[in-house]
Amino acid sequence: MFRALQHILPALLVFILAHASRAQSQSPPPTVVPNPHLPAGINDGVISRLDIGALSDHLRGSVSWSSGGSALTRSFSERDPGGTNSWHTVEVLETVSYTMTAVTSRDGGHEVYVAGVKFDGDVVIEKWRYGKRSKGWILGAPSDPLPIGQPMPEFVPVESPNGSSWVAPPSNTGRPAVKSIFWSSSSVPILSALAVDPEGRYLLALSYPSGNVLQFDLTAASPQTPSTILTVAQEPYLDKVSMMVMWEHASEGRKCIITKRVDGWTIDDSQVVLSDSNNDGIFEAFDFYDKAQWKANGYHVYGAFRRYWNTGIVFNW
Repeated sequence: MFRALQHILPALLVFILAHASRAQSQSPPPTVVPNPHLPAGINDGVISRLDIGALSDHLRGSVSWSSGGSALTRSFSERDPGGTNSWHTVEVLETVSYTMTAVTSRDGGHEVYVAGVKFDGDVVIEKWRYGKRSKGWILGAPSDPLPIGQPMPEFVPVESPNGSSWVAPPSNTGRPAVKSIFWSSSSVPILSALAVDPEGRYLLALSYPSGNVLQFDLTAASPQTPSTILTVAQEPYLDKVSMMVMWEHASEGRKCIITKRVDGWTIDDSQVVLSDSNNDGIFEAFDFYDKAQWKANGYHVYGAFRRYWNTGIVFNW
């Protein structure tokens, strides 16, 4: 699925390794308590994951967590635009009362969605908002979102200081997020992956093990009932899928790419691709690609896809 990742700038690899090193040096998260409602296969062991929501000249924003755990670290690094070019990192450790199964972020890492399963079996999605620091770097949207159904231009985030000039953060300890329950259900399966629209119009979720693709309207009142935009009956490959990301194709527009891990770590060579060619928030088509078909379409070529640094993508280490 993510073969294009091998071509991403070396700065990304440096960022991942540096973040992993910092995470290992921090105090260990709370003890993982086995959740009887967590199905086998969704989290084969506790895997560390890193969701990058911002990567620009002066900003690195991410959240790291362990699937099957209950703790999340939000990290925000800002680069001094002066002669030193030094980085200033602010982190905050968050904990939850349920078992986390999926995380995604948008708005340059300031808006985070966390999915999990409670110990009574209910599935929950929380929405977290982190304040944008005055006189700090932000990675924002180029324009306000339009309602679903109205086409929007290609999304290109804009880096800027939040104020007249940049000032270093006064502390390396950040403020916790403002959290709210976005959605909760006792009748929907576990959610194995989330992907949020960079414009903030909708949130996609994968149910597990069915693989149905759910879409939540972020502009509607909460709580709400998600719409099912693709089912395993329509596309059998969706059975036990657990990875999802949104990218922009150079000529075909918005794509949501869905695949699975075959042994907890290894990514499968096949994928399902949802298409929203005019970026109106409505996916009008889906296609299955095996390795040969993916290559035949030129999707393996560096530059075929552009990922959204304003929307998180998950890495394992």
